[in-house]
Amino acid sequence: GYNMVLLTVLLFSLCFFSTTCWPNEIESAAMALFDLKELIAFADKQLRATAEQVSDASQYPSAGHCPNCSYWDVTRAGDWVCGFFLSSLLNMYNYTMQEHNTSAMAYYKNEVVHRLPSLEPIENDTSTHDVGFMMFYTYGRAFELMRMAKYRDVALTASASLASRFSPIVGCIRSWGSKSDMSDFQVIIDNLMNLELLFWASKIRGNHTYSDMAVSHADHTIRDNIQKDGCSIHVIHYDPKTGKIKYKSNHPQGLYDNSTWARGQAWAMYGFTMAYRYTRLARYLTAAQATSDCFLRQLAVCCNKTKVPFWDFSARGDLEHYDTSAGAIAASALIELSHHLGGAGRYFTAANEIMTGLSQRPQFLGTLGMTDAVLLKGVGSYGGKEVDVSLIYGDYFYIEALLRLLRL
Repeated sequence: GYNMVLLTVLLFSLCFFSTTCWPNEIESAAMALFDLKELIAFADKQLRATAEQVSDASQYPSAGHCPNCSYWDVTRAGDWVCGFFLSSLLNMYNYTMQEHNTSAMAYYKNEVVHRLPSLEPIENDTSTHDVGFMMFYTYGRAFELMRMAKYRDVALTASASLASRFSPIVGCIRSWGSKSDMSDFQVIIDNLMNLELLFWASKIRGNHTYSDMAVSHADHTIRDNIQKDGCSIHVIHYDPKTGKIKYKSNHPQGLYDNSTWARGQAWAMYGFTMAYRYTRLARYLTAAQATSDCFLRQLAVCCNKTKVPFWDFSARGDLEHYDTSAGAIAASALIELSHHLGGAGRYFTAANEIMTGLSQRPQFLGTLGMTDAVLLKGVGSYGGKEVDVSLIYGDYFYIEALLRLLRL
């Protein structure tokens, strides 16, 4: 069952991207689709159970600390993770629409329409770069799927809020801190992900102002956050008055200043791949490959047996804790990257290996009736003691990766 689920998909991809396809390969592909749909059906049940548990639209699932009970911690609107459950509902709405499953489609649409309004006030939040995560993954994608002008307008307002954090002196979107802080200007690798709101808004408006900001930020990230070996540095501290780098750090998320925080590396892989999708600029495809190569090299050293990364690639001994969220983000990024490179190849193979690892039950995949989460063993923040927990964004990117594989 699950051991070969996604390795079999490789045969489907080889068949899909080749000019010839033998009957036995078609049969293997059909089996792969069946197994993928089995995993998606499991995710469907978990999302419905979560929706029942967290029925209050003003509450947002965040982390699950109990692998053997149906329980999610909830968070407030404005927490960077608050939109991911809604994002998964939107992905399942899209999937059920493509499957012509009208009853399931109606269920997911109703859940989305019920839950979206509680996030609307975030459109005016200029205090955080994560307005990109919170609003594009919800209102932006809701507009793309449902074409409601209200959803478009909220997402566009949010894009203006995000753009207000751009400094032409630094050339980046400020990640943390007040816009008026003239002592420090912090940019974190995660911020690449929020650029999608700006790219999308420029496309909708037919105006390149916001995409120019996003390109500037991505270019600075290549120059300043990505090292020669493709590995990322978490935080760059700039002088907001001059734009010059004050210092670099892998804290607070990474283990050491010279180690690689696995989820940060996955953000880089995903962010550069996304930037290439919008711009078709070759330097972003190159950066996506370089950051992916770093991730896969270090994965082979620390975790070759499971194909699921530790939270930091240098973690050893008592510090060894898997982060399934980093694996899911990386796998989804690798699937898209392989598509941009023409189809099946080493990045696609790596994505399948990671997804196969994540799909091992009970080590990494939840069990129906025992937990409402899809994935177990995530590390949200090692320093914050969010260790060996289910993470709502880990579930989101795992489901996204399953659906990306299905659409090949």
